[in-house]
Amino acid sequence: MTRIRIPGYTLLHQFRVDDGYLLVTDHDCPYQEATAFTLLGDDLRVLSVRQIGRMYGWFLLTRLEWLDARHLFAWSGDDDPVRITLRPWRIPPIRPRLRVQRLRPGRASAPG
Repeated sequence: MTRIRIPGYTLLHQFRVDDGYLLVTDHDCPYQEATAFTLLGDDLRVLSVRQIGRMYGWFLLTRLEWLDARHLFAWSGDDDPVRITLRPWRIPPIRPRLRVQRLRPGRASAPG
């Protein structure tokens, strides 16, 4: 048992990554659908948290694909993908360990 707190109601995915663990959770409640990505260190400390979605907007994860060990793509319905990058280091609060970048049409180099 740990005493860490992470955002979300449901654990959707958990991955072992080079720096620890990546947990993917969601807030699947009406008008507040959001997906959260939490990077934990090997000691189960929270290293970085990024959330996609907002009040009266939504991001409900439908698909997740790894491009390599540090990059993955997340989809919500028919929306363009979001690229998540696991950075090896950070500068708080300027450069967090997790980077979320919403890709515009034509910029996505996501796997088919």
